[in-house]
Amino acid sequence: FRSNHRGGTMVSVFPRDVQQECGSSESHIITPISRMLMERYGPRCGFIGYEQGGAQFQTGEMNSINAFQVLEQGLLCNMPTWSLTRSHWMNALEKLNIEEVKFIIKVTRDRVLKRYTLDGTALGPNGQSSIVPYFPYNFHAGNVPEQDEVTGAMLDSGMIPLPNFVWDPRFTLADFEGWVKRQFSTWKKRNRVL
Repeated sequence: FRSNHRGGTMVSVFPRDVQQECGSSESHIITPISRMLMERYGPRCGFIGYEQGGAQFQTGEMNSINAFQVLEQGLLCNMPTWSLTRSHWMNALEKLNIEEVKFIIKVTRDRVLKRYTLDGTALGPNGQSSIVPYFPYNFHAGNVPEQDEVTGAMLDSGMIPLPNFVWDPRFTLADFEGWVKRQFSTWKKRNRVL
């Protein structure tokens, strides 16, 4: 099955979802193996990205493993990495202030650029930071305006965040519409197109 013959491509969520569905959140342990499998077989099957994040970083921290080591183990040599990122938590075990978030974003950016031997000095077509081949889902972001700061910090660093609105029955259609408008505004302020 080649997805490019079907009009689309895929991003793999192995091991994040697969390992957790098997009853364990210790998926950081198999990250190097799954990365090697995706590097070898993913492009042949139509995959354009590899997802990591969330529980991998958190369980690494709970087991005294540096979250940035887990990050680096999941950076493929032949396709970009996508990451489940929990806004102001940045996959840590507690909520962080915006300066701590910006620090984690900067270190993440620097490690990703180093992995792909990019220096990060080139500017995009609208004068913005060069694009980092790391696409965080800004998960849990947007339900309150405070979390849009994280999207802005990611954009400022050159990352391309994928904003996610988390459904909750307490939020109305008006809340959702406000969130959408805030996302467009956040991107437009930085000369980016959403």
